Amino acid sequence: MAVKVAEEWLNICGGCECSILDIGEPLLDILPKLEFVHIPVLMDHKYHGQTGEKDPHKIEIPQADVGIVTGGVRNEKEKAVLRAMRDNCKTLISLGSCACFGGIPAMANMWTVQELYDKVYRDSKSTEKADTPKDNLPPLTDRVYALDELVPVDISIPGCPPSPDWIKQALVCLLEGKPFSMP
Repeated sequence: MAVKVAEEWLNICGGCECSILDIGEPLLDILPKLEFVHIPVLMDHKYHGQTGEKDPHKIEIPQADVGIVTGGVRNEKEKAVLRAMRDNCKTLISLGSCACFGGIPAMANMWTVQELYDKVYRDSKSTEKADTPKDNLPPLTDRVYALDELVPVDISIPGCPPSPDWIKQALVCLLEGKPFSMP
């Protein structure tokens, strides 16, 4: 029976997903043992149904044995997606420095949200002054959060990008029912 895997990317660049692909040929041995039930970088999945027919206040993430989340949390939507991943995944992996520590996006934590909005929308020499956009945008959180600051995380694999070998080792350990520890 295949291990069900859900993967989600939050406030990131996509390098962690490239590291998964960079596992290379050993990935071919692992893939038949995995069933990806949610992975937005590779397959379309709407949180509220294909046409929005489901509850717009409840994010739908399929049940999975393993959840892999990349990126930190910068807005309320990402916070809700992370909580849905935690609620629906037996084991949660934070993958990459952004997920583990906030990464480069957490440099924004040196300023308040209002200071950031002022700089981007009103004080930049290359931008015409404008109101902060609000329509159809999730509100920013007060700062960038690492995943374990908001939900329990079972395995953390840091790196920018993380080592493909570490990712492979974690997946093999999970498939074999062995504990994973960072080398």
